[in-house]
Amino acid sequence: MMMKHETGDPAAKESLAKMKGEVGRIKKMTDTLLSFSRKGTGEFKAVHINGELDSAMSLIEKEFRLDNIEIVRDFEAELPEISADLDEMRQVFLNLANNARHAMRKGGTLTVSARTLRDRGGDFVRLTFADTGHGIKKENLTGIFDPFFTTKPEGEGTGMGLAVLYGIVEKHGGTIKVESEEGKGAAFVIDLPVLINKKEGAGR
Repeated sequence: MMMKHETGDPAAKESLAKMKGEVGRIKKMTDTLLSFSRKGTGEFKAVHINGELDSAMSLIEKEFRLDNIEIVRDFEAELPEISADLDEMRQVFLNLANNARHAMRKGGTLTVSARTLRDRGGDFVRLTFADTGHGIKKENLTGIFDPFFTTKPEGEGTGMGLAVLYGIVEKHGGTIKVESEEGKGAAFVIDLPVLINKKEGAGR
């Protein structure tokens, strides 16, 4: 309202613009905190993850091309279903993709892969978001998923994005980790448990 009725004083205009920017930043942080603290099970259902990954990447692909970033899909055919909240999974996919975009200011490649993983603990679908960006310093790797931890310049990040994603993946019974070397890109790896058919489980 103040900006709308501002009289034209350059100093006042500059101050009001700074205030508006800070309000926007505070809103972003508040929204992220609310997402981080929100409880509940969400709406889980059986999901073929390849289609969801492809749909999410299609949303951002043209925008990434403008930044000279190519998205490469590497999906194993006929992956088993997982149980997931689609809205939350899409949040994970888009957040990881946008983090990769920030790491590739001069362009590069984001490779999104989906594979079946068989481990002694069970069967999983492994999703990997690998970029060719600047990578992550070794001393930052251990705290990357901590709340309020960020390596972005002031004003560009709240430090809550990866903490929220960690919570979402954990709620889905999965794990998320990062593999990176400074100057050699980064790969975020998510393992999500395969949905077990009840009839199959009863016959084992």
